[in-house]
Amino acid sequence: MADYELNPYSSGRDDGLIGYNTFYTRDGDDICWNERVVYIDVPNSRLECSCMLFKSMGIVCLHMLKVMAMLGDFGNEAMKTLPDHYILKRWTIDAKKKEVVESSTSVVDDEGAGNVTSNIKTLRYRETTTLLNKLATKLYVVGDDLYEKWLKALSKMCKSADHALSRSITSENGKLFDIISHC
Repeated sequence: MADYELNPYSSGRDDGLIGYNTFYTRDGDDICWNERVVYIDVPNSRLECSCMLFKSMGIVCLHMLKVMAMLGDFGNEAMKTLPDHYILKRWTIDAKKKEVVESSTSVVDDEGAGNVTSNIKTLRYRETTTLLNKLATKLYVVGDDLYEKWLKALSKMCKSADHALSRSITSENGKLFDIISHC
């Protein structure tokens, strides 16, 4: 388990934030010091770490958590719990997938009006490639016989799609017929 040492220091920043160095070691004998600087805006309960994990991936890093724990131990009530602005919507139970509006060629996300993407083809491409990637991952572990059957079925679907698109077969509401049913 790693040891942590927190040392307050002057941040050298002109925005008035207090800085803390966060050090850690591994395996007692093999000392591997990594220095991380956590800048703190205590009144607004905001932290910024030099590892940039939260900025790049939306994940609160251990360095920030250790500094928050230390400040909470010293009586700072705001730092005893993780501030709400560090809990991104994608990590909550309220996270929703984007909803496709069938009556138009737009995509409305879960934030509602004002966040409309006009190109539904991008969404269709993304959904299709995601499903095909999942299928490819599953086919990676199956035997050769089953793999060959799936490969033939996919080839047949591609040929059917090419045929349907070349003939521009459309239904009365402007959507392509189900390609598989017209093989």
